[in-house]
Amino acid sequence: MKKILMIFVMIGLIAACNNNTEKKEQATKAVPEKGQVIVKEGDVTIEKYANGINRKVRTYKKVNDKLVPVYEKLYYDDGKLSQEGPLKDGKRHGHWKSYYRDGTLWSEGDFVDGVAQGVTITYYPNGNKRYEGEFKDGQKYGNWKFWNENGEFVKNVTFVPKGKKFKTEIPVTNGEKGK
Repeated sequence: MKKILMIFVMIGLIAACNNNTEKKEQATKAVPEKGQVIVKEGDVTIEKYANGINRKVRTYKKVNDKLVPVYEKLYYDDGKLSQEGPLKDGKRHGHWKSYYRDGTLWSEGDFVDGVAQGVTITYYPNGNKRYEGEFKDGQKYGNWKFWNENGEFVKNVTFVPKGKKFKTEIPVTNGEKGK
């Protein structure tokens, strides 16, 4: 009787472990549609989550008699927009935005041929700025400003080429708001 009971307990444990692993994979694994041929202009789903929700959607347009991706949207697994922005030659190119799950703007910045270039701003969920700075060739560069969640200015950090900190300045108080 004890052997039979132990067998059932072992089978139950094995089944529970396997089922848990499958659920984790279903929640996070994106399923690309391989071999897809784009035949018309417009929005095309490139990847989906295992639950059927779109993960990546690209907008295609005809350029010189060839269909090319010109815009991309990425989604959370619940279908809410995560990131969006223009593409050039399949790479980020232009102004991109990222969003929190509730739709609030998380960050925005520019890209050139897939590399961060220019001013980037990141926000707290309440809409106040977290930091603002510049990228040159994908590296932090120049003066970066930081604020706390209440919008109060906290510090400046200056970066020199290759993203290394040059100096940090922490003001006593100047009332500058990050919104």
